[in-house]
Amino acid sequence: MTQYDITIVGGGSVGVTLACALARIAQLKILLVEAAPMKGFCTAVGVDVVARKHEYRRYFDAVSTALSRGTAEIFHQLNLWSEIRQYATPLQQIHISEKDRFGQSVIDAKQEKVPALGYVVENHWLTSVLLAQLQKTSVECRSPVSITAVKPINEGWEVVLSNTAQQTKDVVSTKLLVGSDGSHSSVRKLLGIEASHEDYQQTAVVTNVVTEKQGLMAFERFMPTGPLALLPLIEKRYALVWSLPPDQAKAMIELSPQDFLVHVQKNFGHRLGAFTQVGERNLYPLQLIQAKEMVRPHCVLLGNAARTLHPVAGQGFNLAVRDIAALTALIQRQYQRQQPLGDLQSLLNFSEQRQKDQTKVVQFTDTLLRTFSRPSEGWLGLRNLGLVTFDLWPSAKHLLSVHAMGKGAYVKLGDKPDETI
Repeated sequence: MTQYDITIVGGGSVGVTLACALARIAQLKILLVEAAPMKGFCTAVGVDVVARKHEYRRYFDAVSTALSRGTAEIFHQLNLWSEIRQYATPLQQIHISEKDRFGQSVIDAKQEKVPALGYVVENHWLTSVLLAQLQKTSVECRSPVSITAVKPINEGWEVVLSNTAQQTKDVVSTKLLVGSDGSHSSVRKLLGIEASHEDYQQTAVVTNVVTEKQGLMAFERFMPTGPLALLPLIEKRYALVWSLPPDQAKAMIELSPQDFLVHVQKNFGHRLGAFTQVGERNLYPLQLIQAKEMVRPHCVLLGNAARTLHPVAGQGFNLAVRDIAALTALIQRQYQRQQPLGDLQSLLNFSEQRQKDQTKVVQFTDTLLRTFSRPSEGWLGLRNLGLVTFDLWPSAKHLLSVHAMGKGAYVKLGDKPDETI
């Protein structure tokens, strides 16, 4: 039975970021497994990604992620940011408004005295950079491999892994098991960790659009049916995330491209000129899922396995990266002091340390969504007054900006400040 110090279940951006961070700790034996047959994973962690790692390929239908300044700084400390930023679009401003109301507010990087409030990066480029970095490390990667059983052993877990392609099984032991395997986490289920599920009764329509005007401003537009977000990408493209009741969302993707753009134009307005092109449209049901325990002896849940948020404020991945930084710092201390990697008290301290940031993000996202989803005239008037007041209240805007940028909420992994981030 092969023994590992750390086994990471889930080869998405959260799991691979953690693997890259932990690989900086010399002598750790790390295993990363992913259930899906990831062509961009095990084939990319080799010659293929080396040959094209610096080559950006424009995919019109690419899915994108908004990175906070705090996330960018953590990637910088991991020596990843210089590559990621090559095709990351800086956010200079965030425009917040409500349909059919004059109240609005703008958060500006210049007012916050920073080069950018955050960045928008296409997931395929972010993943490519992460995997290119991963292949330089000693991390062992297995895919398509699923975790099918776990059993507690002395100072760790015995884990059964199943290779779905080869129909084979393997048993490994690990001192620390990390579940970063998404909203329907197998690790969470196998450990019997309960999770609360709250259905927002909304489905996100996700696509890319082309507009007449290009800028570096992101837009969050609230409507009675749900928020519509536009994030700038290169070449006059914007990533669009439109939250709607499920039946309306389904109807939207069944429209012709031209009719869909008419609906977007009608609801968003003409700040970006005409919407001229739309890519493939996809649907994502929206829920708030929260694991009731983030840690167990020798086990941690991260990312969507720990909590899945509504995308209204784009905070899910950024919160996970801050969790990764704190967990990496803990593991480094434990390793240097020759203490058990999965010591429960240390993991509970980590969980408590991160709780304030996690709770703040969950409450902010949930409250923002619910506040702008109340249709009564009284609430409409209060929201409109609130946006006007907020725009004239610099200290309040600054607090929101600091929150959105993720500043001061993460553990530093090195002493490499970059004033250009």
